[in-house]
Amino acid sequence: MKPLRSFHPARRHRLGAASVAAMLLLSMCAGVHAAPAVAQSTVNALLEQAHVRDGATQAILVTVDAQDGPRARLSTYAYQSGHWSQVMGPVPAVVGKNGTSLHKHEGDMKSPAGIFRMGRAFGSKPEPNGVSLPYTRTTRYDYWVDDASSPDYNRWETWYGDPDQRWKSFERLRIPAYTYAAVIEYNTDPIRKGAGSAIFFHIWPGPDGHTAGCTAVSKQNVLKVLRWLDPARHPVIIQGSAEQLTALAHGKPRS
Repeated sequence: MKPLRSFHPARRHRLGAASVAAMLLLSMCAGVHAAPAVAQSTVNALLEQAHVRDGATQAILVTVDAQDGPRARLSTYAYQSGHWSQVMGPVPAVVGKNGTSLHKHEGDMKSPAGIFRMGRAFGSKPEPNGVSLPYTRTTRYDYWVDDASSPDYNRWETWYGDPDQRWKSFERLRIPAYTYAAVIEYNTDPIRKGAGSAIFFHIWPGPDGHTAGCTAVSKQNVLKVLRWLDPARHPVIIQGSAEQLTALAHGKPRS
């Protein structure tokens, strides 16, 4: 929404009561729908954390419009010559149906908030040109296990038998949303039973959709990000609401 145009005090008499009321209503509506901004100092602090703790010189930043909703924006940053610079975005993104959480658990339909390493790429199609992350082409025998009672919990398993006989719950990795995707290394080392599983960066269902806990953008932007990520630069993803990101920047432990 464009900002209201300023007006000179001498011209105020030209504005009728209806015009003033309309302007006030527009301002109120804009305030209701505006997402809380993430302070640049918060972004800088999080990027510095990623650089110091993880050795990251590439970062994906996902800012969620509301802590309990799926709409988000994604940007990318690169560290070079002693400072971070924005590379891409922001572009529209979606997260879990119920937003993001610093204390995610299995089945809550939330994406984890925090700073996480980006893992290997995968997809049902051949490896795209220009991708340098390790890439695995999936088959119909590839699954990600979200059965918290299984020793395979939150692991990629290739199984040629009946998956229903082995696990109570699992995700098939050869589906349209995972035509191109990458693993977000949440709860992978160490694995905590019931803390959440199968967290990926993948193709979205659309700007008005949501995921079950992953982070998703358009197919075009998935490919753009995958081609940009370089494993030698230890890429991470930083995500959450403005409140969660502020808490993380002030040293709240990662979930």
